[in-house]
Amino acid sequence: MVGKNNNYVRESKSNEHFQRFALRKLSVGVVSVAVAAGFYLGSGTTAQAATAESDASAKTEQVVQQDANSTASDSTSASNSSAAMSTSSATPVSAESASSAAVSDSPASASSASDSQASAANASEISSQPASSSVASDAAATVSKDSQAASEANSQSAADKQTAQLPTSAANANESQATNILSAQAVQQAANQQAPAGFTVTDPTYPAGMYQDTDASHYTYWWAQSSDGKYNLVLSTDRNGDGKVYVFLLGRNNNVLGQYTVDKNKSTEVATDDEGDFGTVYNDGQSGVFVSADGSWKSKFNVFDPKAGEDNGDYGSISFMIPQVETQTTTYVDGKGNTVSDPVVQKGLDGQIYTTQGGKVINGYFAKEPSNANGFMSPFGKQGATYTKDWHDGLKATFTETDTTTGLMHVVVKYHYFLGWRTVKEFDLAPGQSQKVHYDLYKSVTIHSIYIPQTINIQYVYEKLGNLIIDSDSKAFPAEDKTTTQYPNDENDSTKAGNVTIPKVPGFTPTINGKTVTNYTFNPADYVSDLSQDITVVYEADWQQAQVNFYDETAGQQIDGTHEIQNGKTGETISFTKDPNEVVKELEAKGYVFDKDNAKNNVFTTGTTYDNDSTVHQYFNYYFKHGTQDVSDTDKEAKTTATRTINVTMPDGKTSSETQTVNYKRTATKDLVNGHITYGQWQADGASAWEEYTPTPQKGYTTLINGVAGTKVAQKTPSFKDDKPVNETVNVTYQANAQRAVIKYIDGETSENLQKTDDIVDGHTNETINYSTADKIKEFVGKGYELVSNDFKPGTKFDNDDKTDQTYTVVFKHHRENVDPNHSSADGTKGTKTLTETVHYKYADGTKAAEDQTAQVTFTRNGVLDDVTGIVAWGKWNEAAKATRL
Repeated sequence: MVGKNNNYVRESKSNEHFQRFALRKLSVGVVSVAVAAGFYLGSGTTAQAATAESDASAKTEQVVQQDANSTASDSTSASNSSAAMSTSSATPVSAESASSAAVSDSPASASSASDSQASAANASEISSQPASSSVASDAAATVSKDSQAASEANSQSAADKQTAQLPTSAANANESQATNILSAQAVQQAANQQAPAGFTVTDPTYPAGMYQDTDASHYTYWWAQSSDGKYNLVLSTDRNGDGKVYVFLLGRNNNVLGQYTVDKNKSTEVATDDEGDFGTVYNDGQSGVFVSADGSWKSKFNVFDPKAGEDNGDYGSISFMIPQVETQTTTYVDGKGNTVSDPVVQKGLDGQIYTTQGGKVINGYFAKEPSNANGFMSPFGKQGATYTKDWHDGLKATFTETDTTTGLMHVVVKYHYFLGWRTVKEFDLAPGQSQKVHYDLYKSVTIHSIYIPQTINIQYVYEKLGNLIIDSDSKAFPAEDKTTTQYPNDENDSTKAGNVTIPKVPGFTPTINGKTVTNYTFNPADYVSDLSQDITVVYEADWQQAQVNFYDETAGQQIDGTHEIQNGKTGETISFTKDPNEVVKELEAKGYVFDKDNAKNNVFTTGTTYDNDSTVHQYFNYYFKHGTQDVSDTDKEAKTTATRTINVTMPDGKTSSETQTVNYKRTATKDLVNGHITYGQWQADGASAWEEYTPTPQKGYTTLINGVAGTKVAQKTPSFKDDKPVNETVNVTYQANAQRAVIKYIDGETSENLQKTDDIVDGHTNETINYSTADKIKEFVGKGYELVSNDFKPGTKFDNDDKTDQTYTVVFKHHRENVDPNHSSADGTKGTKTLTETVHYKYADGTKAAEDQTAQVTFTRNGVLDDVTGIVAWGKWNEAAKATRL
């Protein structure tokens, strides 16, 4: 919901039913947002999409035509209207644009109902009274006083069948609503009980879960629910037809959040401090519209549209008609228009259900029931009545009923330009028609006829009851039984006739309109739709009948052109036009064979007479078989062949085919009567199945039979379809198997693998191995190795050995080079070594005799360096030099 203080502009440029796609502009601050909305016109009206753009604003309106004289579910809807711009609460609409359906000849009850009548008629509606009765306000008062007694009486009249529909929350919080509704119902029942028998005016049946105005003087007629199901909006109006609208804003469980009153030509904002702004309800007189402030709503109930609850559309605006008090008179006249019984006047609100009844029983006459004897109260059908559609944006369309028989309406479309009102277009519209009208440069509106056929007054015409005439063409029929008698009256219903009884005459059968009568007591309405029509019962004498039948046993039916029936009286000689014995000869010439052994044969003998049993015919029967001829050897349809073609595609793409056949034959028997050939069951002429076929296995490939791995095409008996063998094609292909290549890198001196994991390449048979050793060889050479051998060659393909992986070996040796004694070895050994000799000089007594003398000798050796290990293999030592004495 939009907060109460937000400013917004609603544009409803369409008056046609549509699904959520009119454009409404919602302005908040300086931001303008286009919001998708729907505009629904109640009472059977549907709205189409409209735009809010100034250069292409379109209006459309449509009224769904329904039969006002149908059952309750087919109740018609009246004119619909829309009010586009929101006004503040209780702000009067301008006098010029106030009513969107202002009726120039408003119902009499709307202007003449007194306050006392309104307060008295707290029930669903106003009782029906004979015109000659003067019980207007007094009856209403009596009804009010007797309402409780009427309720306790638990009358079984039609009015008692109206059950109060309590809101879902009634059990929780609102017992007073249930009490008031039941009280209103009791008043209604009492009012209907005071009307002549069969005359009732009752409220419609409300859907389960719908809230109803607890004020018994109010008539609840409309319900909408927010699309999210959180809120309900219910409208009611005064039962005196003053046009005031009562608005109830309800929560999910029908708890009342707000209650508002909208007088004619005013509007109110539906908002609460806690919940925010829900929208605006406009009361334009006879119609109005609810314009949502934000979000969409669903139509749930509308007394003008019994199918409103079936509409699951979401709408930003929903219009409605405001029920008025209607007055209708039921009259009783004869064929010349003369009154034969007192008329009965009924008053009720639009959407209420009414019933009527025929008048008093008049001997020899019946009251013909009109098509609108029962139905819904409706405002249409008044010659010269006018209705105004007001879009509240300067456009109005006035509809005038010019022909209530055809529903023709004259339409005047006006638009308020800068200089005042100007007629845009005038035209006539028949029910169901529409016209597009352009106005204000680029704007247009499609005007649909709003007329819904409805006859306001009901007339029963008394006509003379017809006669029951007993007659017969037979001279033997008893003269005393030929009578003419008028239908009796139904003592309890002037619209019906009483039952009649016809005599039973032995030997004769009664018929009406050529059909045999089996019930000798019946009601004239069983045979005539109009009780003023005569019924002639014709008695026909019982004839005897003889038949000669020639049966075709093979076909199970009679043979065309041979059946003959003759009728006559008992004891007369039977004479067939054609001698049955001659017919037998003709049939045998056509290929038939007389079945003399058939026990059902009853051959006719010349001179046979009719019997005296009219319940059983005399039958003379002849049974024949069809002659046949065996044509198995000559008929081409007695032989056929089933073929299986096996296409074998080798790995190299070449295809060869193998064809297998199974021959069949069957019996063929020709019918000599009709020439048809009957065939027996197919039997194999030789082998009964296609042989098993084994494709040649291809090493390294999997054999596929129609795409599925297999080794054989199985033996198979051909199948049949439409009595013909089905040829088959089998495709054998070879799918390359998965293969693997392993590449090893070996140190030829140590036999050790140079990699922790061998290189693996996967592929399929005969595919090129996507691998190169160049990078790895380069890598190992860089590490001091020297290539010895490589048995993997570029372009090598995978083999066809599924069990053994292909292994390729790249062998290296250690690269070696000569080094001098100065080169170090990885194992710490060296190529040079120096030895030192020291000579000590001492006397015999151990004393030093002279200085020590020292000499050094250096040895060297050359070696060979292993580039892989870094270890030098040294050679023999050589004396490099002798050191002098030191």
